[in-house]
Amino acid sequence: MAAKQPIHLRTHSQEAVYFLKVGSKNDVNRFVAEARGLELIALTNTVHTPEVFSVGNAGDNAYILMEFIDMGPQTSHSALELGKQLASMHKTTTNSFGLNQTNWIGLTKQFNKQETDWVVFYRDQRLLPQLELAYSKGYTTALEEKATNLLNNLNVFFEDYSPVPSLLHGDLWSGNWGTFCNKKPVIFDPAVYYGDREADIAMTLLFGGFSQEFYESYSSVWPISLGFNIRQDLYNFYHVLNHLNIFGSSYLLQSENLLDKLILKL
Repeated sequence: MAAKQPIHLRTHSQEAVYFLKVGSKNDVNRFVAEARGLELIALTNTVHTPEVFSVGNAGDNAYILMEFIDMGPQTSHSALELGKQLASMHKTTTNSFGLNQTNWIGLTKQFNKQETDWVVFYRDQRLLPQLELAYSKGYTTALEEKATNLLNNLNVFFEDYSPVPSLLHGDLWSGNWGTFCNKKPVIFDPAVYYGDREADIAMTLLFGGFSQEFYESYSSVWPISLGFNIRQDLYNFYHVLNHLNIFGSSYLLQSENLLDKLILKL
């Protein structure tokens, strides 16, 4: 199959219904990383994720075979439950930021070399790879001077804040969660790593789609730091750069505007 995006299929046997994602043979590492991410979330016993039954190659194609979940519309109740469950998931912590494997954020490789210093990790494993990719695509003039200034001064955003390495979904926009059995939340398509939990919360605000009940219930389990607003744009800059690199110049103005806002905070 020549398509860059995997093909999603619903398939069934006499005993069960499955969700099958099929891509080119080059997608196998991406599917393996997706399976590992779903497993890590499932092991927390917090938010439901689709169970993975098999992942690998079949001829010229790669595939991941998962549980099919018949999802309905997101509801106030499921948003409330998601907030509480996500906060509980974020309480799964470790000693370093990152992950012991590379994975993908959309179609872009996401590097996860482990670091004990969050600022170093976020600079070297998140912003810098996206910026270098953007420069290679012709956006150097628009971004490099201000971005270099930002990278050299990231400590400003963390003067009174020291995050712990929490397990993150990593790509938590409204299209990556749903509701099943009328009220239970489910999350999928993760880009997991251990990082600042605020990065997940910031992503929920980037494109909208999360209710006030979600934020209130999250904070009832683990309140958000008062300085979150200072770092929200910093965390979403990573995702907007990723969209610039995947979808092209339609995201350049948003990237430049976010960068300008961040420079004003230095």
